[in-house]
Amino acid sequence: MKRKIIAAFMSAAFMITVLPAAYANDIKGHWAEKYIKYLNEKGIIKPSAQTGKYNPDAVISRVEFMRYINRAFNFTEMTEINYSDVPKDAWYYDTVKIAEKYGYINGVGGNKMNPEGDITREQATTIIGRLYKITDADAVSPSQLAFTDKNEIGSWSASYIHEAVQKGYITGYPDGTFKPKKTIKRSEISRVLYSYIGTALNEEGVDYTNEDLKKDVENVTISVGCTLSNAEVGGDLYVTEGVGSEEVILRDVRMTGTLIISGGNVTLENVDAPTVIVDSSMKRLVKVTSKGNTNISVTKVQSTASLIEDDLDISAGGFSDVALYGDSQTTTAISGKLWKLDMFSPSSVTLSNSSEVNTLNVHQAATVSGYGKILQANIYKSGSNIAITPENYQLAENVTAMINGKLVSKQENATIKPNKFTWDKSVLNRDDFYDFALSIPSSSLSSIQIEGRELVLDYDYKKTSKGISISKTFFNNIKTEGKYVIDLKFDNDTSTKLDISIIDSSRNTVMPTGAVFDKNKSSSDYKNLVFELSTMSGALLERLTLSGRLLSEGDEYTYNPASGIVELRTGFLNKRPNSTYTLTFYMTKSNSITASVLVKDSTPVNTLSVEKIDFDSNKYSDEYSDPKVMLTAVDGAKLERINAIGTNKVLDEGWQYVISESGEVTLKGSALESLASSGKDYIDLEFEMSRGASPVLRVNFITKYSVRVAVRDDQGNPINGANIYMMPEDKDNEEGMKEQNKVTDSSGIANFYVRKGIYNVNVEGDNFESLSKSINVLYSQSVDIEVSVQETVKIAVTEPSGAYISGAVVTLNDQKVTTGADGIATFKVKRGKYNLTVVASGYRPHINPNFKVESSVTQRITIS
Repeated sequence: MKRKIIAAFMSAAFMITVLPAAYANDIKGHWAEKYIKYLNEKGIIKPSAQTGKYNPDAVISRVEFMRYINRAFNFTEMTEINYSDVPKDAWYYDTVKIAEKYGYINGVGGNKMNPEGDITREQATTIIGRLYKITDADAVSPSQLAFTDKNEIGSWSASYIHEAVQKGYITGYPDGTFKPKKTIKRSEISRVLYSYIGTALNEEGVDYTNEDLKKDVENVTISVGCTLSNAEVGGDLYVTEGVGSEEVILRDVRMTGTLIISGGNVTLENVDAPTVIVDSSMKRLVKVTSKGNTNISVTKVQSTASLIEDDLDISAGGFSDVALYGDSQTTTAISGKLWKLDMFSPSSVTLSNSSEVNTLNVHQAATVSGYGKILQANIYKSGSNIAITPENYQLAENVTAMINGKLVSKQENATIKPNKFTWDKSVLNRDDFYDFALSIPSSSLSSIQIEGRELVLDYDYKKTSKGISISKTFFNNIKTEGKYVIDLKFDNDTSTKLDISIIDSSRNTVMPTGAVFDKNKSSSDYKNLVFELSTMSGALLERLTLSGRLLSEGDEYTYNPASGIVELRTGFLNKRPNSTYTLTFYMTKSNSITASVLVKDSTPVNTLSVEKIDFDSNKYSDEYSDPKVMLTAVDGAKLERINAIGTNKVLDEGWQYVISESGEVTLKGSALESLASSGKDYIDLEFEMSRGASPVLRVNFITKYSVRVAVRDDQGNPINGANIYMMPEDKDNEEGMKEQNKVTDSSGIANFYVRKGIYNVNVEGDNFESLSKSINVLYSQSVDIEVSVQETVKIAVTEPSGAYISGAVVTLNDQKVTTGADGIATFKVKRGKYNLTVVASGYRPHINPNFKVESSVTQRITIS
């Protein structure tokens, strides 16, 4: 699929040569001159073949727009069309066939394309924005735009217009309008294309470098098979679908924007990019290979793709986090090691034999097949099918899934009936045991405890076919009256509780022993507090105190001796400060009794679910997120705005925060990240309400950086299982800077997230001496530590028959050891190659000048 770029350039150059005056008079000095000239050089916008003019202020038709898009993105494939207004002999017939094939423009209905009709500013901006696949179509609504005619902008186009305006690709008019329905001019479309495309790399087979990139734009667009090397891309890089299946190589490229891959066989070698989007609108397989020191924070796969990690450097991240979207027909093949794999659609993924996924999150009924290893799987949707058994997995409530052919579900929590039990010490002639039913077999019951003491099986309790029986001896041995909790634990990591009350009815008692009074008149707890006294014969209430204060009968409480009912009046309770009080009933006989009284006020006010949150302002950190808080508003109050106290900044609803109908407020991480850039440790956000109090949320800025520690031996081999301790130099620092301990993986890597500061990195292992290194964390970085590994190597010398030979002299370089009766010689040496010699009387010597020591193993040497 090769584009005739050279011919197009020669044709355009010929026109300019023939008609220099028309060219100069037509766009010279025009505000769009540089845009049109560049796009002409790239064969995208050409002058009229008849006049040699560009007519920059003329409006363009739909088919002219299609022609520009096809040229810009190297769209050349065609499909059959049957629009009644596109005749086969029309000059634009093939142009429409191409546009239909790539699906970026629709007909107008009635089997018509209206090729010579107008294309509006709104339509053109949206179509180009969709091709670049960055913007979420539902991210911005028309009401959030600043234009005075925003009510004329469609909801389908608002996000794309917002993106283009924010990045300066298109502007509104001086009167504050955008004029979305106005037909777009050639000059306007040239600016939009120039900005979106940035530098157009459209010569096949060329090796481009940073010197080929334009300096006045940040984006790069690749539309043919080529190579880009040693480049810094400040914006987005788009590999178009026009590349087809050709090879695109990005080598030693650093990006700050998004890498969008819609076509081709793309190799990323020593590439740094925060985000990669893989999305072919034609649903073709897109292959992406990461090599060398390539680090991709997030890869979003939205159509069928193949992700391969090949010959990565030991410290490279490759495709670190991968998120799968698409639909049920979308398949992704992965060969590599991922930190996280999120499946947000009912798509399928196949893992190669060498693949390893640290954490798999299944958000939809997806399919995982293949081989490899999954360390942790979190399954949130029923219907998922995972062919690989994870080392650990967790299912959400009421979720079932197939794992390696077996239907699994969340473990059933145990229950006990009854779950409350009262034991009256004054009752005699009791049964020996009391039965309680369990929802799961008692055979899985592992322990029963009360206040840290374990009950003894067959003495305190026994297991039955329906549950357990607890002995009266156990209850009687609880000396103090009150409420207790018995904890029951089971083998499947579930548990349940039995609440018991120990009473003695031969004593004066009161019910309830605790009561709540709420000053909120709409509360069910705004009422007289009623206590019922159960007393021994002849005992009456003599006086009543509330936390030592003697109460007045009649004014503050009433007492009915016949029923034993005592009522504390609302008028009295309403005057008490909010607190917990002790109510003491002094009786004429036997013991006095106490009860607790909680006085509170739940009169509603505008509140937030939390008063402060921590926010990690490093957007590449695993803790970077969009924080959520719940706003509870009363009396019809509405959230009017969120103010950043101490600044003149007001958060933009919909763009910087979103509030749901339930009152959940989502603060956009990008907005908080911007506030954090001022260097403050925190910011207070005032939730300004239409009425009532305006609650304040404190956002503490906690920036954490990735520190990847790579441990290798002196041969460059990774050390698996090394203990890494990351200790701040100041051990008495605030939360988030505590000592961390991790173990290196099979790649010799342990990854930490820490704040700025000086840290001591200690490396410990069984077969090497501990090492310590001090680092100053100012940004995300890698730390390489080399250790001198001492392996314990045992060499067993045997005859061909297998009999062990004692007295053999085994020499490993300059170390000599004589085998004992077991025929074994033991050495402790570094990893590497050695000259091994085995000599024994009566046997032929064995010599190996390239004996490899790679691990602590026993190796057999046979001599005859």
